Amino acid sequence: MGLPGAEPPAGNGGGVSGFFGGKSKYVRMDDVLPQEQEEDGVGGGGGGVRVRRSHSSRRYVFACSVFASLNSVLLGYDVGVMSGCILFIQRDLHINEVQQEVLVGCLSFISLLGSLAGGRTSDAVGRKCTIGLAAIVFQAGAAVMTLAPSFEVLMVGRLLAGVGIGFGVMIAPVYIAEISPAASRGSFTSFPEIFINLGILLGYISNYAFSGLPDHVSWRVMLAVGILPSVSIAFALLVIPESPRWLVMQNRADEARAVLLKVTDSEDEAKERLAEIEAAAAAATSAGKYGGKTVWQELTRPSPVIRRMLITGLGIQCFQQITGIDALVYYSPTIFRDAGITTESQLLVATVAVGFFKTAFIALAIALIDRVGRKPLLYVSTVGMTACLVVLAATLAALAHGSVSRSAGIAVAILTVCGDVAFFSVGIGPICWVMSSEIFPLRLRSQAAALGAVMNRVTSGAVAMSFLSVCRAISVAGAFAVFAVISALSVVFVYRYVPETSGKTLEEIELLFGGGGDGEAARGEVELGDGEHLATAAIGGGMRSLPDFLGRKSKYVRMDDMLPDEQGDGGGVRVRGGGSSGRYVFACSVFASLNHVLLGYDVGVMSGCIIFIQKDLHISEVQQEVLVGCLSFISLLGSLATGRTSDAVGRKWTIGLAAAVFQAGAAVMTLAPSFAVLMMGRLLAGIGIGIGIMVAPVYISEITPATLRGSYASFPEIFISLGILLGYVSNLAFSGLPDHINWRVMLAAGIVPSISVAFVLLVIPESPRWLVMQGRTAEARAVLLKVTDGEDEAQERLAEIEEAARVTATGNGKAVWRELLRPSPVIRRMLVTGIGVQLFQQITGIDALVYYSPTIFRDAGIATESQLLAATVGVGLSKTVFIVIAIVLVDRVGRKPLLYVSTAGITACLAALTASLALLAHGALPRAAAIGAAILTVCGFVAFFSVGIGPINMVLSSEIYPLRLRAQAVALGFAVNRLTSGAVAMSFLSICSAVSVAGAFAAFAAISALSVVFVHVFVPETSGKSLEQIESLFGGGAGEVELGDAEHLVHEKEMS
Repeated sequence: MGLPGAEPPAGNGGGVSGFFGGKSKYVRMDDVLPQEQEEDGVGGGGGGVRVRRSHSSRRYVFACSVFASLNSVLLGYDVGVMSGCILFIQRDLHINEVQQEVLVGCLSFISLLGSLAGGRTSDAVGRKCTIGLAAIVFQAGAAVMTLAPSFEVLMVGRLLAGVGIGFGVMIAPVYIAEISPAASRGSFTSFPEIFINLGILLGYISNYAFSGLPDHVSWRVMLAVGILPSVSIAFALLVIPESPRWLVMQNRADEARAVLLKVTDSEDEAKERLAEIEAAAAAATSAGKYGGKTVWQELTRPSPVIRRMLITGLGIQCFQQITGIDALVYYSPTIFRDAGITTESQLLVATVAVGFFKTAFIALAIALIDRVGRKPLLYVSTVGMTACLVVLAATLAALAHGSVSRSAGIAVAILTVCGDVAFFSVGIGPICWVMSSEIFPLRLRSQAAALGAVMNRVTSGAVAMSFLSVCRAISVAGAFAVFAVISALSVVFVYRYVPETSGKTLEEIELLFGGGGDGEAARGEVELGDGEHLATAAIGGGMRSLPDFLGRKSKYVRMDDMLPDEQGDGGGVRVRGGGSSGRYVFACSVFASLNHVLLGYDVGVMSGCIIFIQKDLHISEVQQEVLVGCLSFISLLGSLATGRTSDAVGRKWTIGLAAAVFQAGAAVMTLAPSFAVLMMGRLLAGIGIGIGIMVAPVYISEITPATLRGSYASFPEIFISLGILLGYVSNLAFSGLPDHINWRVMLAAGIVPSISVAFVLLVIPESPRWLVMQGRTAEARAVLLKVTDGEDEAQERLAEIEEAARVTATGNGKAVWRELLRPSPVIRRMLVTGIGVQLFQQITGIDALVYYSPTIFRDAGIATESQLLAATVGVGLSKTVFIVIAIVLVDRVGRKPLLYVSTAGITACLAALTASLALLAHGALPRAAAIGAAILTVCGFVAFFSVGIGPINMVLSSEIYPLRLRAQAVALGFAVNRLTSGAVAMSFLSICSAVSVAGAFAAFAAISALSVVFVHVFVPETSGKSLEQIESLFGGGAGEVELGDAEHLVHEKEMS
């Protein structure tokens, strides 16, 4: 949609293609553009100035948004931690039910004082200083609460903490909205909601971690930990700038210009944006509207346009809370207890699951909010919440009347609570803050956002302070029935009062609320507070989103008849396996895979560490499961983020980031004095591993020829197996040390492989495809010269990659995540294959065997620790040897035959292991025979796993998807892989307790038998095939084929 005063963009050059490295037209709202600007525009007749956003400016804006959102962790942590603290505070300070409600709910009412004051404060002292003030006040409150000797002093601390939180939750969205471009405003202003969810998850984890301490200590430690996030704000204040709009309003134009130079790509663009902000300020001053008192008068006696904005902004804030989210988050232990869970540890574990879902789905919202739009996500969110609340209410009512079993009631309660927070997080949770920061004009933004925050806090407090009383009056089921009715009303509210604002300028947003009159009157009401809001998008008919800014793979259509005749008789490009280039590609594949040693080492070493950690830190069986299995869940966060990260900063530097994060986590675990600190290190290590395991296969597939793609893309699995073996050897080597030292040395040794990655970054090149997509063609050509046999071949491959970039620039292809979430039949079949193989790789029980092999061998009859650890070394050796065999065979024999051998062999070994353990349990098998059978079948299992489904899942994931989808699709597959791995690892001991070790492996055997059927039905043979041939296997037509790699064009007859 064009803007007044700007000609509609012509050709392909008139759109905003993205802040992060894209080409865009920067269109002024007025019609006084110099003629020479029009002549210089791209596309021949475009009416704007081309802007190339630099990498430094985009990273700077991203970092500012992250740092500004850190205060939101405080609110989230308080909400999460108080749900567990209240159990121990009640016993320690002997407070009654009413005092519990006041203690929990008062924070929301108190925080509204901070929010109300935040608008005026941020206008007086600046957005940046208000962020710092929020952290300081919260720190004071957390310190008072930690040391509180009585309920009264605890309330004083709660008062201070609430005011600090009120400042923080109000100012962050305003600051981010004023510094970020319109095209990514939705994604960036959702960051505070991400950090709220992260804080809730950390609060739940803190509850669980410190629940074993004495009652008078546990809740104090939980609250004291909340001080740590606020300390990081001091660093943030040294990094982030002040809002340029606030600086202009304070007549500090030079400072505003300095900030704009950091967030734009050129001095000319900075001048234009500064001029627009100054024009808005001058217009406001001349109208006499910007005094604080006048602003509040305008809000309390609004015009029809402002009234409609207030209804939307305040209404969505109200419905965000009044649908009961804080009741679920604060009182989830109470809800789960009502559903039938009895022990405190189980209650707190269930709340961790709630926090995990809340955090995971907020990340999904960030990916979708600017692509799908605000309103569709709000529909999904409110409808989904209504359904979950109805089912929860019905389940609790049925439990109360004895018409449903206790176990079924617990399962449904956990699922519906997790579903409710998931739907909340994917829609109304973040979007209420997005809309509050974008629908109001600049002159009203701070105060209107503060008013919205007040509405949010008031309804939150009303819910939190009345929930227990309402439950006592009408039952828990009745309370959630009321929430369900209110949630249904929110669907109607969204339909009636919420417009779609995604990617629209301030003028367009004001028109949506009826402020569009005609002529100059309408134009005079439009506020030009943001130069970036004045951009118009031509490509695809709309603004680009944050995911585009962070890098996106492109659809590359290339027909066979476009290939030059001189490429050979077969119509393809000949791939030559030259000596030096072949060795270079081999070395790059090896180096890129080094991070996988970290995952393998952690898996292997933890199987032995857990024995000594249990004795040293006296952790329970549930804590063992959480410690072992949480890595998989945590790593999926890294994997999900990596698709976008690797597109933003490159494959090479993502590999380095993975190693750095893992090093930090390993160091924390090594020095951990308690289970809680150990879990913090586990969190960091898991994120590092998640990043590392996803990026290596993608990098390797993008730099290797099709003829070797299977072998080289299997390298990561080799290094996982090598890491597992090293972990087992480390267990055996250090097991003789004292219990309080040996496990620390074992974990510390894991830092060594990650250090080698620093050397790797000096050796390996960046992916040539990523370089071309970033406009760094000369660097891409230099890389291609190293991995090909001559300049001609390098030039051919470069030309094809450049063609892909040009096709993308014209706007062809759907958004990556939208295409993955709403796939075509061809992509759907690819996803079924890729994600299905990832699922079966883990759900057949490999991590149960690797993590808990000492437990299995102990159950088989091995008694001493040294014998147990020696047996695990045998397992690691089998895994490493057979992965090497797989590398030799994967391109010779093919993917599918190896998968048949692998899945059938795994099924047979699991059946034999089940039988031997069952016979041993019934005394029908001698102990020596049982030990031999257990070791043989476990080693056989890992051998069959390593020769097939272990490495091939990575191979298939990296080759079956088109280039435009590869990074995100691979990340999605790894997320499923990590989720399944975590589910197996965190439930194995509990399942064994319930149905015996033999019963657990009988279940794995049945699942493994299904994997054979899956391979037969859904997995095609892809070995040696070009992308065109692979897409044909999934039902794709030739015209849809993406040819981003010259090596993929090898004719099939040359393969044979």
